[in-house]
Amino acid sequence: SPPPQESSLVHTKRVDAAGYAFLRDHAIAGAPVFPVVLAIEWMVEMATAMRPGAVVTAVRNLKVLKGITLPRFEGGGDTFEVQAVDDGATLQLEIRSPGGPAHYRATVEVAAQAPARAAAPPDRALPGYAHALDEVYGRFLFHGPGFQVIRHVVGADNAGMEATLSGTHDMNWPTNGWLTDLAAFDGGLQLALLWNRLHTDAASLPTAIGAFRAYGAPAPGPVRCVLTGRRLAGRAVASDLAFVDVSGTVFAALDGVETHALPSGAFPTAAR
Repeated sequence: SPPPQESSLVHTKRVDAAGYAFLRDHAIAGAPVFPVVLAIEWMVEMATAMRPGAVVTAVRNLKVLKGITLPRFEGGGDTFEVQAVDDGATLQLEIRSPGGPAHYRATVEVAAQAPARAAAPPDRALPGYAHALDEVYGRFLFHGPGFQVIRHVVGADNAGMEATLSGTHDMNWPTNGWLTDLAAFDGGLQLALLWNRLHTDAASLPTAIGAFRAYGAPAPGPVRCVLTGRRLAGRAVASDLAFVDVSGTVFAALDGVETHALPSGAFPTAAR
């Protein structure tokens, strides 16, 4: 049979205060910053548009090539292009500034249906976490009130960490037809930043994700997030995150989340 025909597609996206008001609370030094989880959402949307009827099962090898600040957020908005190439097997996705650099790149996999859900990770007896949430968000994380999705840190040790998170519905974010739970997944990344801090005593940012894996929409309610440490290498830390809904099954995972500690004082916290 002939090889599948390669196809490509470009969608233009605009990020502004009218459509993404919640990003006001995802700001560093007063400037709204585009979150990694929104890149995942856009890639899932794009892959679904290119393969109607298919289900995205994984976003692999997601690289943060150049972080995005949003200088026109309160004005006319900032414009980006989501570019996709479908070679018949996988989809190669990039998010770029028009005429400018690529900011995110990943490979997206689709299937006829979502894979079966896994059982939740077993409970571990974790030592309590030493810091209250107001200290976490006042000192350690830059996220303002609208992004403070960690409800409760269950505990932490050198092998991992666990927390209860609020999902997008509970945060009252406008979903705009989203296909992923941005709030819960950002909460997982916040947990990864906190776990990095346990080892490096520094602020950090996510720089790569080995894979986002999706198993279907979560049941409404709080989300249990279980972080399993993978490796430590200098100021870089890698971990795996499992997201468990109230049914007790894993509805999504972020594997190989890499966070890199920043120089001391690299950014002030912006919690308000």
